[in-house]
Amino acid sequence: MGSIVSPTTAQLDDLVTSYTQSQPGLAFAIGWLSPQIDAAGPYRHGGLYFSGQVMNQYGATLPLGPDTRFELASLSKTFTATLYAALLPGYVARTGITDPVLSDLYDGMALPTLRPDIGAIPLRALVSYVSGLRQDNGTAVAPPHLQGCGMSLANLCGFLDMDVAFAPHGTGKRYTYSNLAFALAGEAMGQMAGVPGDSYRQVLYRFVTVPLGMLDTTTFDHTLLSQLPIGFGTTATGGFFRVAPGWPMLPSYNGAGGVVSTPRDLMRWLNFNMGMSANPTLSALLARTQTPATPVNDGEGDGLGLGWFLGDDGVVWKDGEIQGCNTYLALLASGQPGVVPSEAGVVVATNVSGLSADNQEVVQEVALRVLAIMQGQDQAAMRRPRRRGYLPQVAG
Repeated sequence: MGSIVSPTTAQLDDLVTSYTQSQPGLAFAIGWLSPQIDAAGPYRHGGLYFSGQVMNQYGATLPLGPDTRFELASLSKTFTATLYAALLPGYVARTGITDPVLSDLYDGMALPTLRPDIGAIPLRALVSYVSGLRQDNGTAVAPPHLQGCGMSLANLCGFLDMDVAFAPHGTGKRYTYSNLAFALAGEAMGQMAGVPGDSYRQVLYRFVTVPLGMLDTTTFDHTLLSQLPIGFGTTATGGFFRVAPGWPMLPSYNGAGGVVSTPRDLMRWLNFNMGMSANPTLSALLARTQTPATPVNDGEGDGLGLGWFLGDDGVVWKDGEIQGCNTYLALLASGQPGVVPSEAGVVVATNVSGLSADNQEVVQEVALRVLAIMQGQDQAAMRRPRRRGYLPQVAG
């Protein structure tokens, strides 16, 4: 591979300023890294760029910079999958179970027996998109009267047990994008860690984010609205409207889409997933998360890692979108994840959802164009649809 370069401010301006200038309060944060880059400033191997301005949920101006909070939406799934991989060795040592299934965690709570088809779903399948649970983007999985009530693992399993419409089909044999699968995995992490009273957030802190120095990464239910930027949706005519923060399925679905982070911490997440972290224990997990977890693919040629999509063009990626936020992380695949660093990676976060141009998701377009710029490639060569963490937007 040829030399990797940083994108210029002018190149980044060309990608996003037309959007940030069109709506007060709309902003983009873009971060990039490469082991080949040797830059001045706080990010020796890359940089952070910001465009726009932000206001908090009460309308007061917020500083836009490394410490601005952004909802990550389905990029959260990569955190849940990494947490699963981090906890598995300890779980195996305690129990002797090498491939735990839902009933292994559920039965430990001395609850009524689960239906066999539900209890037999491996946690590995929950975090690699082959749970057999039905595709649920764009739908409310739980009945409306249960949304936002903070269902535990027991209640999520109980919901599945009682509603045959959600019976799994083809577990381990077919791809489905299931938010419910990652919600179940997230709620199971306390049990898997041997601390059943701890929440997903607490276990994620202890085993992933704090060891990586990501001290400002939390979940939506532990984020102050005074620190969270107003988010926007888009109309069919290209206008913007303010949306309520969060998602009705939180906090039960924190493992699917409830993580909140900052550009500074997202640079640490990018650094880690590129194999550039100084934490050898967590870095060793990349060999598991960024290689195929199943022979099944997504139906479009991309392989399925733990939380990640493994592009057939050599790009490892994941996106996220709920109303009022959109994220995208992409990196060049390493031949030996966790041993040989990725050559280049980019992460993009914004507080607008549903933003597209020429039938292309803008956040994806920005990320892939930056990745192309870094490689000195024709930006158009990186264009291809990559969109999974999507919920349809409703104009207000």
